[in-house]
Amino acid sequence: MKIEDNGEKVEDPERLANIMADFFEKKIELLVEKTGLGFPSIPNLDQIPNSELIITDEMIREALKKLRPKKSCGYDQVPMIVIKDTADLLMNAYRKVFQDATIKIPDLWKLSLVRPLHKSGDKMAAQNYRPISNLCSLEKVFEKIILHLIDENGEIDDGKHQHGYKKNHSTTTAAVTIQSLLAEKLDQKQNTILYSLDLSAAFDMLRQDKFYEIMKETIPGNIMRILIDFLSQRKCVVDVEGSLSTIRNVPLGCVQGSVLGPRLFSLYTSKIPQKVPGHIVTYADDSYVLVSTVEHEALVPSTEKCLETHVEELRQLGMVVNEKKTEAVYFNRLNPMKLEIRCGEERIQTGNEMKVLGIIFNERLKWDSQIKKTISKANSLTHGLKFLRKKLTKSQFINATTSLFYGLFYYGSQVWLGEHTTSAQLKRLNSVHYRHLRIIEGDWKKEKRREELDKIGRTKPSTWSKYSCGNMVIKIMNEKQPVELFQRLSKKHYTERRKPFKMKFHSDAITKTGFQGIENRLVSLFNILDFDHYGLTRDQLRIN
Repeated sequence: MKIEDNGEKVEDPERLANIMADFFEKKIELLVEKTGLGFPSIPNLDQIPNSELIITDEMIREALKKLRPKKSCGYDQVPMIVIKDTADLLMNAYRKVFQDATIKIPDLWKLSLVRPLHKSGDKMAAQNYRPISNLCSLEKVFEKIILHLIDENGEIDDGKHQHGYKKNHSTTTAAVTIQSLLAEKLDQKQNTILYSLDLSAAFDMLRQDKFYEIMKETIPGNIMRILIDFLSQRKCVVDVEGSLSTIRNVPLGCVQGSVLGPRLFSLYTSKIPQKVPGHIVTYADDSYVLVSTVEHEALVPSTEKCLETHVEELRQLGMVVNEKKTEAVYFNRLNPMKLEIRCGEERIQTGNEMKVLGIIFNERLKWDSQIKKTISKANSLTHGLKFLRKKLTKSQFINATTSLFYGLFYYGSQVWLGEHTTSAQLKRLNSVHYRHLRIIEGDWKKEKRREELDKIGRTKPSTWSKYSCGNMVIKIMNEKQPVELFQRLSKKHYTERRKPFKMKFHSDAITKTGFQGIENRLVSLFNILDFDHYGLTRDQLRIN
């Protein structure tokens, strides 16, 4: 690692560690100064209502089961694999340590080992690195226990708009929600702007005092005490190639790399959708807001009012919006055009498309750009896969292909692949799909494709789209989550009198674009799936 500091190229690891520590520290100081709120005060733990929280062996075992046996470690130099392997032998000791932590979290657990991770751009510039924290393994187990207690408490909710770090939620469910909302608005000939705000160091700006004020009526006192203790009086050291910086204070924020951090951030921002006039869909700190009007003339003023309210709500939470990086797209099926909207001091011009959680949405809700990107990325793997095929057995290579190729090729396919995919787009996808399968099996005759696909447990893209979409919907209906998608599906769902356990859906879409709404796409799909769907598991779902 090399960094340019005041015109000098620095290579010494210890100097680099302190340069990066200074940069991370100064960055937060400048952001806090921008908010005008100053550094937060820490709530008095003695004033928080408390009752004893008992940690059981079962809680510990359940937490350990959900954590990966990694060999990386925090400042204590104890990897998670050691904690997991010694759990049965040292269970009594672990229980006592975790029970004591419910009263006071050890100072060592609050010391993060931070490693700079390059984001993009010039590797010689400190601003192109983000801090990633490595925490003590025992602290992560303790965090997992507390997270489980939060999840099990039905009253602690971060809202139906949040899709990040929650069971039965994902980037795909968030993107499908946005797609369905846009399809509905376009079908109704409404004018719609979708915008996203860029937050500077969002997780690092969570304020302990604000968190307490927002959640004190919702989170039980015994858990709240632990959360405030977890967020307070933290410290960090920066590690560069084994050399450490001096210890620095971390006056605010929820630690990136922690188990609890993402959920606490979701709770911290959970009240914003109630105050912002647009429709918000979020994944962790990524927020996407839809503003719709019937009259075209009202769209820009409505969007600007929504933006103004949204930015102010974030400012009151101590968040800093990077207004220059605000993105917006104007969706209009018949007459797309460029619009200009005001965000603070900036004038933002709407674009033709926007990347939403890695999926490219364009102004007409067409998917040419997304499919082109998918094919380009898939083709970039061809050379590497051919090399791997020579080194691995067939079964090993199939596993590698599933991980490297199919995960990338079908990412977000529940959104962009389906009945709305044109025949030309499907032909291009099929071509890439079969080209990579030939790396596994060698060449085969066209009439034997189905036989070869069955042999290696694969299927063509059009069939996969039905399977993956059907699987997602069955899971939503069984789990009743995500709530927003479940509510949309429930409105269009009915059962036949002679087949009371078979799901059917009706559509009120007028245009082809309207059929991209998840509930409308299912009309044709669930006519194909001729079996009972309630309680169905993924392994039972098969499509010919």
